[in-house]
Amino acid sequence: MHQLLPIRSQHRHLLLFFLLSLFSFSVALPLQPYSDTLARKAALFSSLAYGEPACIAANSIYNSTCQLPEFTILHTYLSPPRARDAFAYIGMDVKEKLIVVAFKGSNDTEDYIIDIAGPVRYRFPCSIGGVELGQTHHGFCAYYRSLAVLGLAWEVTRMWEEKKGEYTVLVTGHSLGGAAATLCAADLGKRFGLSTLLYTFGEPRVGDADFASSLASHSLGSYRVVHASDCVPHLPPCCGGLRKEQCHPKPDCPFHHGQEVWYDNRMGEGAPFVMCPGDEDEDACTNGSVTSVSDHKYYFGERLGTWCCFPPLPPDFYSTSSTSSGSDSSSRSVSLNGLEMEEKAAVSMRVAMKQ
Repeated sequence: MHQLLPIRSQHRHLLLFFLLSLFSFSVALPLQPYSDTLARKAALFSSLAYGEPACIAANSIYNSTCQLPEFTILHTYLSPPRARDAFAYIGMDVKEKLIVVAFKGSNDTEDYIIDIAGPVRYRFPCSIGGVELGQTHHGFCAYYRSLAVLGLAWEVTRMWEEKKGEYTVLVTGHSLGGAAATLCAADLGKRFGLSTLLYTFGEPRVGDADFASSLASHSLGSYRVVHASDCVPHLPPCCGGLRKEQCHPKPDCPFHHGQEVWYDNRMGEGAPFVMCPGDEDEDACTNGSVTSVSDHKYYFGERLGTWCCFPPLPPDFYSTSSTSSGSDSSSRSVSLNGLEMEEKAAVSMRVAMKQ
């Protein structure tokens, strides 16, 4: 786990930031088109962030459906106890030449939705390291800041420079993790001049229209993937949205960034999707389809909060659970039943998508 950077290390990183800024602002990098294949992999990366931090740090979190032999988690970041329950990791995919930054979402989906459901205005800027990223949701900013102060963005920049720009930085997350991923992309762009590829899933509105515009100037591609009637991408409500109008890009009003990619289906292999026009809700896409919590939890047929979060069972698990006695036996049985139910639900959904 990472702690605050020492002063001498910060000075070295400031020099690195200056040199990278000279290079980054002199090169106009083309936008990368949306990739369904990469989106499915990014969803897996996002799901990994929900796992137990110690297991993730040890690269031992994968279950049988989450094997990534070319991918290694290199750094993990956990906010102080009782601060924000924030977690993120940095990994490297040598096959795809990706530096992956993934953020954990909320552990309690229903409470999280209630917290962001009411009308709100973004009146205060999100400031990281003395640099203003734009006017954003205060809670989202605080969540990301609790990880940024641990040196996360510094390390991403260092790794990218070490690879001499041959790797692409992919920033990703689901739900609250998607909001943190967006702020991380803005941070890397504004503080370090580093353009990133951003894929999020079920992301809420992070900032206002000016923030959205600023984010685009440092983007290799910004894609908000939305599953059918997922309600969270419509929260907090935009200005005009409660009156069934198009969202207004007024100052301080919640407003989406980037390209919405809408899957109005179960998101099985080869499922069609719509590249929605504009940054905000459109009648051609999810505008008005805002009712489902289940669609928020499931992407590409998997529940992102639990997809990759079961470590492999030991070979003698079934035999020991059947012969153990007392409270230990009971707890093992409950754990196994919960695991079986989760696996059966995922299998059932995968089978249904193939029919």
